[in-house]
Amino acid sequence: MKTVIAADLHRQARRNYPRRFVDLRKQDQTWQADLVDMTAYISHMKGYKYLLTIIDIFSNYAWAVPIKSKSGKDVTAPMKSVLAQSRIPTHLHVDQSKEFYNSEFKALVKHHNINMYSTFSNSKASIFKHFNRTLGNKMWKRFPLKDRTSGLIFWMIE
Repeated sequence: MKTVIAADLHRQARRNYPRRFVDLRKQDQTWQADLVDMTAYISHMKGYKYLLTIIDIFSNYAWAVPIKSKSGKDVTAPMKSVLAQSRIPTHLHVDQSKEFYNSEFKALVKHHNINMYSTFSNSKASIFKHFNRTLGNKMWKRFPLKDRTSGLIFWMIE
């Protein structure tokens, strides 16, 4: 009964917006990456303020890595570990923020021969935004059902 109530409380309102068409032919052709702001839950996340989320658009395989700040070093280190433990993309689609467009992150991307780009329209990273919404919904639904000090966030970080 509690899960039904939690699901109803956090149900997403349905809206239809124009989306960018993405034509992909193989795995690891294009990844999307962005930061999710978790500052509202910093007391439950051991000092981590953001989640670096990365998704392979073709396979929908995703990574979520907690980071403490938006600095170039704090974003580059987890991206380097994701690239070291897994596959290398051909293209990386990011927003135009400074956490991705800095010398350290650009050097990492250049070292792995990845084409990093941003789009300049309102229909930006629709697949990535959908993934972030799904991840957020799964986390938020568990918060009312568990003790806030031992919720899903700690399971994700540890």
